[in-house]
Amino acid sequence: MNQNQIKTLNLSDESFVGYSALIIMPPREQWGPFVDIKKNHMNPRIKRPPYPHITLMAPFVHPRYYNESSILLENALKDLPPFEISFDSFELFTNSRSSTLYLA
Repeated sequence: MNQNQIKTLNLSDESFVGYSALIIMPPREQWGPFVDIKKNHMNPRIKRPPYPHITLMAPFVHPRYYNESSILLENALKDLPPFEISFDSFELFTNSRSSTLYLA
């Protein structure tokens, strides 16, 4: 499927899965300080790399829809210029099983 073939992606609630998320990440050359902090404080049971990211949407689409959804997102965002993000504070959200550090 190419960009010309994809106009919309019709998804139902079943198309979204809890193990998939839409994230943004800083450029790789800026990862160093984030990775140093995360690798020392991240739950050792989490097997994914400690890459810095901001979750925009979770759950996100099932992996079988990654290609189509990436094309739609690329088309929707292609004219968006690079931008900077700044935050005022760190906060901690704790539930019964884990904690999540978030920026506010």
